[in-house]
Amino acid sequence: MLKLNNISFSYDGNKFIDDLNIDINDKKFISIIGPNGSGKSTLIKILTNNIKGYKGDLFYFEKNINKYTVKEFSKVSAYIGQKNNIKFPYTALELVLMGRTPHKTLFESYSKEDFEICKKYMQMTDCYEFCDRLITDLSGGEYQRVLFARSLVQKTKILFLDESFSAMDIAYKIKCFKLLKKLIIEENLSVISIMHDINFAYKYSDEVLLMKDGQIYKFGRTKDVMSEKNINYIFNTNLNFYEDKGFFLN
Repeated sequence: MLKLNNISFSYDGNKFIDDLNIDINDKKFISIIGPNGSGKSTLIKILTNNIKGYKGDLFYFEKNINKYTVKEFSKVSAYIGQKNNIKFPYTALELVLMGRTPHKTLFESYSKEDFEICKKYMQMTDCYEFCDRLITDLSGGEYQRVLFARSLVQKTKILFLDESFSAMDIAYKIKCFKLLKKLIIEENLSVISIMHDINFAYKYSDEVLLMKDGQIYKFGRTKDVMSEKNINYIFNTNLNFYEDKGFFLN
C-alpha cells in the first residue's frame, strides 16, 4: 500500500526525519507513537502530501505520489489533522458533503446518493442529529465527529489521523475507534494514526511504528513492538506493562 524509500526531511538545518525505509500493508490499523519531537507529525505530513522538500521516494499502490493529481490523491487518502479550524459558519451537513467533492466533476451538483452516503456516516459517527447546526456552534468533540464523518464519505482507501479524537470524551473516542476497526474489515479501509495514548494504541492497533529522534525504532505487530522495554526506552520513563491491559505508572 505504502512504500517509503530513503525518506529524509530537514528544516532550517535540523533533520526531523532521517532516511526512513518501510513498506506498509493495507487493511490494518497502524499507530505511530513516540515522544514529542520524534518526527511523528512530520512523517504524517509527508505521507499526506502536506509537506514538500523531503528527499527520497514515496509510493502509493506502486505509483509515485508525485504522479497523482490532487483529485486522484483525494480519492486514495483522507486526513484529519490536529488543527482544523474552519471559521466559516457552514452547517455540519454542508461540511460533511465537502468530502464528496473528489467524486464530483466541476460544477456538478450533489446527488441523492451523496446525501445518502453523508447520512449513513453521520449516523455512524453520531453527528447526524445536528446536521443543520452551524459548525461554529459545536463543541470540540462534536466538531471532531463531523470531521470524522467528512473523511469517511470520501470513501478513500487510507485514512490518516493526527490526534483527531483528542477533544472527544472517552465514550465517543472508544466508539470511534471501534467503528474504524469495523470499517477496516467491512470496507477494506486502512488507518494510519498518530497516537499519544499508548493504551489506546495497544488496544486497537494491528501494527505499531515506534519513532525516536526522527527514525523508526521498531515497526511490527503490536504485541511484538509494544513491550515494556521498548516503551520505557523511547519515552524515557518507567511504566509497568500488564498483558492484555496496557501500561500503567508504578
